[in-house]
Amino acid sequence: MVVVAAVCLFAFQAVDRGSGFPAGIACEQVRQRAEEFLAETLSGPLSARITEHLAACDACDDYVRGLRSREVGHHTDAEILVVAR
Repeated sequence: MVVVAAVCLFAFQAVDRGSGFPAGIACEQVRQRAEEFLAETLSGPLSARITEHLAACDACDDYVRGLRSREVGHHTDAEILVVAR
């Protein structure tokens, strides 16, 4: 029962009460900005919100991981080290 309560508390904290989306950002927005997120060209606050969203949303996390793995396939070994950090 304690584990269930902890999971529910985490899920509640991860969803912005005003928007209903994890970290206050919609899945569509995360997916639209995913390439910029991976390239680390987003502002710090937006990048942090996307990171928080990905921690709470398996579908978006899978999407971003898929993009990351495709990017790795198109780069040199040196570039892969930078992406993997």
